[in-house]
Amino acid sequence: MSSDLLKIEQEADKIIKEAEEKAKRILEEARKKAEEILSKPIPLEELQSDAKKIIEEAKKEAKEFERKAIEDAEKIKEEAKKNFDKAVKLVVSIVTGVE
Repeated sequence: MSSDLLKIEQEADKIIKEAEEKAKRILEEARKKAEEILSKPIPLEELQSDAKKIIEEAKKEAKEFERKAIEDAEKIKEEAKKNFDKAVKLVVSIVTGVE
C-alpha cells in the first residue's frame, strides 16, 4: 500500500515539475513577444488618421441626432397646439352649451 502511495506521489511530483517547466517556457515566449511588440514603433500617423475618422463620424451622428431631435420637438409642439385647440373648443362648447 505504501509503495502505491509512493508511486502516486512520484507521479504527482513529475506532473508538477513538467507543468512548472511548461509554464516557464510559456512565460519566456510571452516575454520575448512582449519585447518584440514593444520594440516596434507605434504607427502614430495611422492612429491619428483613425482618430480623425472617428471624430468626423461622431460629429455626423451628433448632427443627425440634433436634426431628428428638432424635428421631433416640432411635431410634439404641433400636436400639443392641436390638443390645446381641441380642449379650448370643448370648454367653450360646454360653457356655451353649443356643440
